[in-house]
Amino acid sequence: LPQAVFKWAAEHAGRLATQSGARNFHAMPVWLADGTTLRTPNTKALENYFGRSRNAARASRSPLLRLVLLVCAGTGAVLQLASGAYATSEQALFLQLLETIPARIVLVADRGYASFLFFALMHRRGAHLLTRLHAERFTKEPKRKLGDRDTLHDWARPALSQSKFPELLEGCALTLEVRVIERQIVRKGYRTWTLRIVTTLTDPVLYPADELVELY
Repeated sequence: LPQAVFKWAAEHAGRLATQSGARNFHAMPVWLADGTTLRTPNTKALENYFGRSRNAARASRSPLLRLVLLVCAGTGAVLQLASGAYATSEQALFLQLLETIPARIVLVADRGYASFLFFALMHRRGAHLLTRLHAERFTKEPKRKLGDRDTLHDWARPALSQSKFPELLEGCALTLEVRVIERQIVRKGYRTWTLRIVTTLTDPVLYPADELVELY
């Protein structure tokens, strides 16, 4: 099956599903972003095209393609996808999709998407990003306290030499205003852990902290 047909079929089904089953957050559709890999038939042509995973012991039994999916949070249907060789980074595939993400959506993702570049490009599109936060980010004092363990920060643009995509980073503003929320997550039967999330939804009145934690 050609990749273009696979992509069209998945995205067409997603568009139909989300018409009746979308999940919204304050009138904005909620999408999820994540990456995965998919095994392909074990042929030489596919091995040459996609490659295999390899470690010190052996290579994978089948060629692997890498996927990044944008998924409807209400139905679980795939709305958009980008695919490439196994060696292609998840970040590079996400950047392909980012150019087509519409304004006024909330995209929820794991900490692998908590980069200044992704946040800045999403903000430029008029869309919002909500991710877990790397522990080493925002070690400086916050710009302003918004509520209980809810703070506003100026995220400084990293040096171009630190980015895999310096040509994109160079066009971003020097700082970006983001919000950091921290909560202890207590669930019966599970260990208690600390959740730290970062988002471009900075208004604490329109978007209460506990609602964002629950959404994540």
